[in-house]
Amino acid sequence: MRSAYRLTGLGHWIGEEQTTGHATIWNKATENCPVLLMLQDSVEPTICPSPKLGIQIPSREDWDNTNNTICQNGIIWFTDGSKIGDKAGAGVYGKTTRTKLSFALGSYASVFQAEIYAILACGMEILKTAPKRRTIQICTDSQAALMAIESSKVKSRLVLDCKKILNDLASCNRVILTWVPGHSGVPGNEEADRLARLGSIGYPIGPEPILGVGVTKWRGHVNEVPRVRRDATDTLDS
Repeated sequence: MRSAYRLTGLGHWIGEEQTTGHATIWNKATENCPVLLMLQDSVEPTICPSPKLGIQIPSREDWDNTNNTICQNGIIWFTDGSKIGDKAGAGVYGKTTRTKLSFALGSYASVFQAEIYAILACGMEILKTAPKRRTIQICTDSQAALMAIESSKVKSRLVLDCKKILNDLASCNRVILTWVPGHSGVPGNEEADRLARLGSIGYPIGPEPILGVGVTKWRGHVNEVPRVRRDATDTLDS
């Protein structure tokens, strides 16, 4: 089942027209679990050099004095992801520019995807102004997102897109990604969190999934498949 899902996402599955063998199990599963045919976030493992940027993970104590963590002459941004119930959202707050953005990401996005999308959207927003030779600091409370961006091996379409945007931004600027402790009273982070929550209670524009379906999400749906597999196997044996 996992192999069929992976091959489908990569465009290599050729079992749609087959009516015998294990292809029957997969085809039956997709009839009962349509999420298996939705756009996937997974991509073939890709080597993507880490963006030419700095990644900082200060201690919580360092954040007690923002002079130790915030670039005093930089353009400062905060990003956050949120999930309320089964709906996700992303928030972007520009401390320097007073920009406030909320994004409704629907019911298929994970919190991790929301965090990555917030950084991606932040980078795209900054690129609109075509800054050059500036110091740009993007603060996020997701260490998982920072680790994914720092890794040179990418298996996520969304992470790959995010890294490309950050590389574009870093080609003419000094870009710093900084971890900020969540829900700790840091004003910029609190505002980004508010915007992300606003997005998670909103309605997305366009059909779902807004982002590709992540591995965690589809595995949850695959739990429904064993019953389908048994039914299909009974059909093969009859």
